[in-house]
Formats: sequence, C-alpha cells, structure tokens
Amino acid sequence: PEIISFSSIMFVSSIYVLYSENWHVVALNVLLFVIFSFSFITVLYPPWLIQAGYLDLILVLGYVLANPLKKILLEKFVWLRAGLVLAGVVLLGSVTAYFYFEIKEFVDIMKATVYPGSRKFEGGDITAARLFGDYLFFTLKETTIPPDWYNICEASGYILFFPAVIVAAIFVHFKKIRIPALVWLLSGYLVILSVWALTGLPAIIAKVLLLDQISGVRTSSFIGISSIILVVVFLNESKRFSSAFKASSVTVFLLGIFIGIYWIMGKINFMFTDKISPEELLGLAGYFTLMHLCFFTKWKWGRIAFFIALIPFLIPNLLINPVSRGLDPITKHPIYTFMSGVKQRFSDGRWIVFGPNSPVVANLLKASGMRVFGGATLSPNIREMEILDEQKKYNEVYNRYIDQFNIIPAPKGTQPQFTLNFGDAITLAIPPCDYKLKDIDIRYALFLYGPQAEETECMQILDSKFPFPAFSYKDSVAGSTMSRATTN
Repeated sequence: PEIISFSSIMFVSSIYVLYSENWHVVALNVLLFVIFSFSFITVLYPPWLIQAGYLDLILVLGYVLANPLKKILLEKFVWLRAGLVLAGVVLLGSVTAYFYFEIKEFVDIMKATVYPGSRKFEGGDITAARLFGDYLFFTLKETTIPPDWYNICEASGYILFFPAVIVAAIFVHFKKIRIPALVWLLSGYLVILSVWALTGLPAIIAKVLLLDQISGVRTSSFIGISSIILVVVFLNESKRFSSAFKASSVTVFLLGIFIGIYWIMGKINFMFTDKISPEELLGLAGYFTLMHLCFFTKWKWGRIAFFIALIPFLIPNLLINPVSRGLDPITKHPIYTFMSGVKQRFSDGRWIVFGPNSPVVANLLKASGMRVFGGATLSPNIREMEILDEQKKYNEVYNRYIDQFNIIPAPKGTQPQFTLNFGDAITLAIPPCDYKLKDIDIRYALFLYGPQAEETECMQILDSKFPFPAFSYKDSVAGSTMSRATTN
C-alpha cells in the first residue's frame, strides 16, 4: 500500500508542477514530490520500485501527450518554475545521499547476500492459472490456498480484464478511431510484464529493462494495478469506441472471451482442493463474459454496470483483512501467551526450535521477547553460520534474507547440513546435541514432537507446563554429552 500511495502522490504532484499556473501551487507540489519520492526510494525493495517507477513514467508521459505543455512552459513563470524544480532535485539528491551513507553498512551487508543482494531472475516462474487466479479467488478460504501458492500472504491478486481491452483497442485502431497514447503505453507495459512473468525474456532485454531484478510472482501486483487503470481509461472512451463494433464483431469478441475465460478458469479450478462444478464454471465464465459487453456498448450506464457487477466478487475480500483479525492470531496464540509470561526466567540464552513448522513457532517466541536462532532473519549472521558450516560448503544457501528458517534434527554424529527450499526458505538439519550449538549461545530447545532419548541426552527437561517439550542444555550447552560430528 505504501508504494502505491507514494507513487500516486508523485504522479499527481508532478502533473501540478508541470501544468499549474499558480507558482504557490508549483512550489507546494515540488515539496510534496520531494517528500514522497524520498519515501518511495527508502522502501529499498527493487522489484516494486522498478515496476512502480515505470508505471509513474508511463502515466506522466500519457498525460503530457494528451495535454501538450508548450503554451504553459513558454508563458507562465518559466524561470521560476525551472528554479523550483532544480531546488527540488538538489534537495531530493541531498537527503537521499545522506540517507544512503547512513545505511551504507546495512546496504553492503544486503548486497553481499545471495538473496536478495546478487539474485538475478530469468522470468517464466508463474503460471497463467496463478496470474489470473482471482477469477475464482472468492471461492477460496484461508485453509484452501493451493500448495503452489506457497505464501498465503501473496495469494490474493486482481481480476484481470486487460487482455480483452488490448485486443479491443487494436481492433478500434484499425477502424481508424484514435486511441489515447496512454492506452498503448499501458498495453505495452502489461504485455512486457506478463511475458516476463509467464515465459521470460532474453537475458540482454531483461538486464536493460531491470526485469532481472523482479520475480514473476512480484509482477502480479503491478500487472493488476495497471490493468485497472487501463480498464478505466478504456471505459472512459467506450462511447467513442462503440461505433467500431458491429453486432457480428461483438459476437466474435464475446465468444473468444468466453472460451478464454472458461479455459483459464478450468486451469485455476484444477489447482484448487475444493473444486467447483463444470456447471458453475460455465455460469461464472458467462457472467464475466457479459461484463465485457460494457467495453463495446453506447449505453450510458455501461461503466456503472461494469463496476456494480464486480461487487459480489469483492465482498469476500472484506472478510479476510488485517482489520477484521488484528493481532489476535499472534497475541492470543497459546505459545505466545505462555512464553510472554516466562520470558524473564529464560532471558539468559537463546532458543532453538526443532521440528516441522518450526519457523512459525520460532517467530512466536521472538514476538514474545525471547532470543531465538531460526525463524525469519533479515540478514544472516555469517559468523554464526560459519561456526555451523565449518567448511563453508553452504554459503550460497544461508547467505540470504530468510523468511522461513526451518530447523530439523539430524542423526547424532552427522555434520550440519543446509538445504535451500526456495528463494527465501532454508532448512538446517543438525543433531540437537551438536557441540557447535554452544558456540552460538543456544541454551534452550523446544521440540514440536516427542524427541528421542538420544536427541535430548545433553539436556534436562523444563517445566511440563510448556506447550511443547522444552529443555535446557546441561552446563549451559557445555555438558559432556554434546557430540562432535564425524568427518567424512
């Protein structure tokens, strides 16, 4: 939301800077542009910054092409306007440079990581069913997100109408009706992002356009936003465009749209565990197809009808949002509440969590105030990782931002082993009594299952009131039963 807010204000303020005939308004909007551009830059997340930056440039260019600047720039306080813009550029450059040097050490750490620092994407890592999945998103529940959509936080998206709009715009163009430049600019933006997400592009093109910084999953947000803008712009011109469409051409369009929507819905439905029936698919495909009639009609209420028809599919979104849930899933979780109550007793060392789903429990411990090895990790502690990985075999696995750091027990006497699950998720397999754990200040262990005696021979059990089996390491992890791995 913040990226969208910042870039929207940047776009609006830049238009006022270029077109306002009141120098006070120009000065105010130069200041707004500087403030929100700086806020935009400090998000420090290239995949979104690049896409949002391109979209802002497209919107400004589309507006300028539709509203020539020549008269205003030549007649209205030319030098004062130029001076205000120059002052804004100097101010933005100064505060950005100051900010950069303040955080340079952190930036260097992140740049040195494999992920996200030096990662490069090849595109083609998202399916058409995933990209257009929101045609059936309203049928999903929090517990029925398809496994391929590995992160529930990224499951939602947008109902995309842009393919039909682009085809309709090309048809109108060949009927000798002028199409606004913004339609072509947005169409090109959408086509490039979609091709990158679905199939990838040649490496040289991806590098020049900076697309190699963006994964396919990360394109869905800005494909959705730009699709909405394109639909609104096209609907705004629909009365003028409607003369290009005869009954026969509209019929062909609607038939093609119906086939396309039904096909993609079938692909989406195949991914779901709670599938809907073929009859329901036909009905929904027909409903969405009829919505496209609004692109081709002269009916004055067509635009309103289009947005009203969307409401039934948007209502379910109101039931899944942070406002309706708040922080209760965390603060009322039994692990969080218990650990919050005992954290003063166990603040002298770090915890480690073994077992399936350990990142979730580790994060709950962190939220309760405990010091924890594992869970979400913004940047790796390379010194600690190299203690566990003495031969530095797995540097490219753990040298990254880690959203899911899973820790599982390994047999006694084996070397710790890191495995990359996907971009920001890794698994560490390590014997619970490995002597290296004492060197990274591990004093307490939580098991999400009933541990074997061999796994806890170096520990003593804690209070049985813990929600899971909890242990403290004997002699602060320095007990004689700590094991050394066998060198292979």
